[in-house]
Amino acid sequence: MGDTFIGIESYVGSTYDDVFIAGATATTFDGGGGIDVVDYSLSVAGITLNLTRYCGVIYGPGSGGLAEGDTIYNIDRIIGTNFNDLYILNGNAVMVFTEAANGGIDEVRTDGASFGLGANVENLTYTGTADFSGYGNASDNMITGGSIADRLEGQGGNDTLIGGAGGDTLIGGDGFDLASYVSASGDVLVDLVNMAVNTGHAARDFYAGIEGVVGSAFADTLRGATSADYLDGAGGNDTISGYNGDDVLIGGGGSDTLDGGDGTDTLDGGDGTDTASYATAGASVRLDLKNSTSTGDAAGDVFVSIERYVGSSYNDSFVSGLSAHTLDGGNGTDTIDYSGSGAAVTVDLTGGTGSGGDAAGDVLISIEKVIGSSVGDTLSSSTSGNVLQGGAGDDVYLVDGTGVTISEAAGGGADEVRTALASMSIASFANVESLVFTGIGVFNGVGNNANNIMTGGSAGDVLDGRAGDDTLIGGAGDDRLIGGAGADILSGGDGHDAADYSSSASAVSVDLTTGTVSGGDANGDAVASIERVIGSNLGDTLVSSTSGHTLQGGGGNDIYLVGDAGVVIVESGGGGTDEVRTALASFTIASAANVENLVFTGNGDFVGTGNSGNNRIVGGAGNDVLNGGDGNDVLAGGSGADTLAGGNGTDTADYSGSSAAVAIDLTAGTASGGDADGDVLTSIEKVIGSNFADTLASSTSGHTLQGGAGDDIYLVGSAGVTTGEASGGGMDEVRTALASLTIANAANVE
Repeated sequence: MGDTFIGIESYVGSTYDDVFIAGATATTFDGGGGIDVVDYSLSVAGITLNLTRYCGVIYGPGSGGLAEGDTIYNIDRIIGTNFNDLYILNGNAVMVFTEAANGGIDEVRTDGASFGLGANVENLTYTGTADFSGYGNASDNMITGGSIADRLEGQGGNDTLIGGAGGDTLIGGDGFDLASYVSASGDVLVDLVNMAVNTGHAARDFYAGIEGVVGSAFADTLRGATSADYLDGAGGNDTISGYNGDDVLIGGGGSDTLDGGDGTDTLDGGDGTDTASYATAGASVRLDLKNSTSTGDAAGDVFVSIERYVGSSYNDSFVSGLSAHTLDGGNGTDTIDYSGSGAAVTVDLTGGTGSGGDAAGDVLISIEKVIGSSVGDTLSSSTSGNVLQGGAGDDVYLVDGTGVTISEAAGGGADEVRTALASMSIASFANVESLVFTGIGVFNGVGNNANNIMTGGSAGDVLDGRAGDDTLIGGAGDDRLIGGAGADILSGGDGHDAADYSSSASAVSVDLTTGTVSGGDANGDAVASIERVIGSNLGDTLVSSTSGHTLQGGGGNDIYLVGDAGVVIVESGGGGTDEVRTALASFTIASAANVENLVFTGNGDFVGTGNSGNNRIVGGAGNDVLNGGDGNDVLAGGSGADTLAGGNGTDTADYSGSSAAVAIDLTAGTASGGDADGDVLTSIEKVIGSNFADTLASSTSGHTLQGGAGDDIYLVGSAGVTTGEASGGGMDEVRTALASLTIANAANVE
């Protein structure tokens, strides 16, 4: 004690426990006997000691800080600096290294079979080629084994154990400890529960007290336990599963898939395009990426650097935020919810794309339902089973596939369906107002009970508005517009378009020329560019004075008011007893099959021609020519000198409306008196007299003479002439020159 050393380069200790405090001079320290210590704690820089055991003696040079130029010989313990120190042991050398607390990050490298770290030394690395046992301390250690079967024990602190190749035993001890495979030469499979399935550098490894795993630079599979695990994939495209517990999953580099399982998990994708997966969830999940209020296995989960989300096998829902996401619903009927978006969204479920508002940049996979925002969205699908649900705005639905469902709440704006399908009904889509055909070819569109606007295309479309005050726009082509109940606007556009009232429960009255309509479903309607009307099954009144118009009745007794010879009348068989009324000088119903009656309503002469049916043709006050044609026709010429030509069939000249008695000779075809004055009858087989005292004559078998209410005289020249009177029809008399005649069959002839 008290010695002063000048020019001394080597110090040899006693046989006792000596302590050498290193200085700035390069020195050789020889401990001699005892447990000897060299103390470098005064160094202002970290040191490196490279020590070798040879013939039972440990020695070696030092460098850095106060160890620069030193030689260590026969020393048992080293006290390090407050900086980062490195201790290298060769030849199975054993020495104790200790550090002050917070004295840098220090490392021991050894090729010995076993080594335990001294106090406050952090890292231990095995440099040999055999089995190794390495032991940590109370600090946060990193212990690295070799390529054979190592036993690494972290003991206290939060340790990282790197076993390397070989079947290693990794025991974390106290603290939060990690098994790391960062040095692996290939990918690893690590299962903290079923260690028998481990592969790569993890094959045959055993874990105890391990709370986390760090993978390799390759595509690893990491599986946690039921506790709160820390799983870090490091590099590569990793698949990481936390299972139960509040796990922390870190993808690292590469495009990773992270499955937290149950618990409140943190999923940090790191670099690359990373996926948060709930494919193994036992129930549906709701992933709210906007408000962080997820449910199911996703409840409480925190997402960092996640670009893709995968749902469960159940009916999941996703709420996207301002960031662009890839959302994969997986199995089940899955929903993307943009109801919280502050701007309109455009979403195509079939194409899997989103834009605008919270949908900007989103990619949608296996999503079957979309919920729009409260603004005017554009939602589209051509996939059966998909559901498009708009919000409060004026939404546009692009539907180009069958089986797509549209859902709209009451008061949810003025919404429109656009489709290229040949047929589309919005009857079940309550609160959708408009339907627009965007395709080519014929379109069949059906509305609902709302006030619809329906627009066809360029071909012959059928638009059925159903209930509500609808606007039907045919466009080009020969369209058929069915307004249904309500005050509808029917606009045919180009082509020969029809207003169809065949489903009306009451008769309708339609004037195509003036565009005025009333009755039944036509009440309150307005028609424009309509060239054809289809009536109901009741007694309709259909009117036109425009050439090219078509009036088509239904099952009732219809009246056609015709002001132009170019108007076409269409009636189906069994469609009631129908009547054409016209003021035209000439009109034929020859081409109007199944129309029975033709009535002249004008003031001049009239030429009226029937068809092949049983017609009733009524003239006016002029000199009319009535041609029955085929069928059993009734011709009523009225006043004036008329020509009544029955044509084929059993035809009748009807004078029941005459204001004076008539005299008719069917055989001669002559007529006089009352309305018969000047009439000429041809091919007439029956006459009906007036209500006055008529004289009706025939000498032709098969003729029928039918009087009215007056005291009629029948001049009969053939036994085959039939006479008939209604009861109370006056005092009637048959006169004949025949040798024999009976009136037994002439009822009410006196």
